[in-house]
Amino acid sequence: MAITTEPFVNLGAQFSTDPKGVACSDNGEIVYVVDGNSDSLYRSTDSGVTFTDLGAQFSSQAYDVSCSNDGSIVYVVDSTSAGGLFRSDDFGVSFIIVSTSDSMGSTVRSVACSGDGVIVYAISISADEVLRSSDSGSNFSSLGSIFGFDPDDVACSDDGSVVYVINSGSLYVSIDDGANFVTKALPSISAAVACSSDGSTVYALIAFGSNLIASDDYGDSFIDLGAQFSATPSSVACSSNGLTVYVIDQASDSIYRSLTVLPSTVCLVPEPLPETSNFPLNYGRFGYESTINNGTASANSDDIGSGRMLTPSTWDKWRPVLDPSNCTLIGTSKLCNYVGIAAHNLGAEGATVVVSVGDGTTTTEGFNELVPSDRPLFIRFD
Repeated sequence: MAITTEPFVNLGAQFSTDPKGVACSDNGEIVYVVDGNSDSLYRSTDSGVTFTDLGAQFSSQAYDVSCSNDGSIVYVVDSTSAGGLFRSDDFGVSFIIVSTSDSMGSTVRSVACSGDGVIVYAISISADEVLRSSDSGSNFSSLGSIFGFDPDDVACSDDGSVVYVINSGSLYVSIDDGANFVTKALPSISAAVACSSDGSTVYALIAFGSNLIASDDYGDSFIDLGAQFSATPSSVACSSNGLTVYVIDQASDSIYRSLTVLPSTVCLVPEPLPETSNFPLNYGRFGYESTINNGTASANSDDIGSGRMLTPSTWDKWRPVLDPSNCTLIGTSKLCNYVGIAAHNLGAEGATVVVSVGDGTTTTEGFNELVPSDRPLFIRFD
């Protein structure tokens, strides 16, 4: 899967005084944050723009959070001797303790769960080991003390088979449900980890700095995404496709989000609707035609607006077929030098766009790329 290349935006200090852990649903729209000072769980349903405080439902030191793909099942670890693993089956509204610190043999620091919420991993603080449950956290077995002193964080793929454990400058990776791990060196000492649904894309937070590093090859190599946060980032989470990323900055009580996400209710086409359009704004919006034949604009010009298009409005040239993501061009073939898609969710779906170019006799593939985000696409042909 792909790595986000978009900058991060600070969504503000929306928590009490000590946000520690973050988790998100598969599409990145539902976000959970635990606050270690107030022991509260915060939930957002609009990709982190606003949060609701669901209240203090834990012992005294809520430390980390994980959730199922749809966000309905939520796990929180309380790292005190009186705490343990808490689970909610109603989007964080209410919790039950499913395993105490005593039953787990240690206080726990970090938690990760599979997409269906059945497989759960947790880090044991005092025993320096990772625990695994295959029954929604009711019972745990140890994966062994192979991770060195005081491992920091754990993450897993949707099916729970790919597991990452981070400890200082080392990343431990398993592709067989935690039965065996290999050790991979990190470029810097890191403190938090997150991965995509298939486990191929990995993000890690630098422990003493404000940088995020990323890998798209199961941690074999990393790139530095830069210092984009204010002080001490403490937790990271990403969507299933690895493109929507959330980072908690503990010192500033803030949450950051990569700009690849656009909620499905956001429309990129301005009001009002053309009178001739019969389709709502959440349908795909396509454009085509020439941007330069009706004027003197060049590829380097800053002024290539609708006035330079042969057909400024092409709404009714496209018609949804069964599903908004499938559209058919109505009419005869057109000579054009660009194609654009204004409103879509191809980035969130991890889709690949293929554009074929033809002269009426032969057709060749001119574009075949994984869509990086839900921003408008504009493909120009030379």
